[in-house]
Amino acid sequence: MPNRHREEVLNTVLGLAIVARGLNADSETIRNNGKARPDVFIQFRGLRCVIEGKVADVADARAVVLGDAMSRLEKGIAHIAIAVVYPKELRGTGIRELLNACIKSQLDFAVVTERGPGPWSKGSVDEILGELRRAHDQLSRDDLVQEVA
Repeated sequence: MPNRHREEVLNTVLGLAIVARGLNADSETIRNNGKARPDVFIQFRGLRCVIEGKVADVADARAVVLGDAMSRLEKGIAHIAIAVVYPKELRGTGIRELLNACIKSQLDFAVVTERGPGPWSKGSVDEILGELRRAHDQLSRDDLVQEVA
């Protein structure tokens, strides 16, 4: 039987892919005195952002990871959360190729803000970060409208 990576390895590699794009990210770290353990934590333009990941071979992966992401917002751990479903093929990718494979993979993802979850999309790490930027911009506009009102 071939080796299979644990989900935590994929989360760590995703965090490394994000760091390689110039953002400050930590993977699989304990935060808030042990009360919060997001899969990937990103400090982004003054906001706390988290990514929660599951592998597609987990039963109801989309529903489970979306619930995890929504919980991060409800608990105040993050301002923006992103639910990510990794392709099951990444579990068996050799460690030497894993970062490149993760960067090139089409990941299922949904962005969650205080408005609720957005639609599921498919895209690369760069496309996920693009959606993070759009969510940040939308939250900034919403805050400005509230201040003016």
